[in-house]
Amino acid sequence: MVEVFHSGLTWFEKKDWTRASKDFTSVLRLHPDDGPAKKYLQRCVDYKTKPPADNWDGVFNLSEK
Repeated sequence: MVEVFHSGLTWFEKKDWTRASKDFTSVLRLHPDDGPAKKYLQRCVDYKTKPPADNWDGVFNLSEK
């Protein structure tokens, strides 16, 4: 599971939302309550419709507590 999650992070950092989504979905099949995989999968979905700026450095601005 850890290897698949790290693979998802690699694709995420490369802005390949489709491949990252597949890896995070695979993690969730093994561990449905994995909070980080859920969060990253949601970010992939969001970034597919509204990609971050070209100079995006991977930092997230928190909008909720």
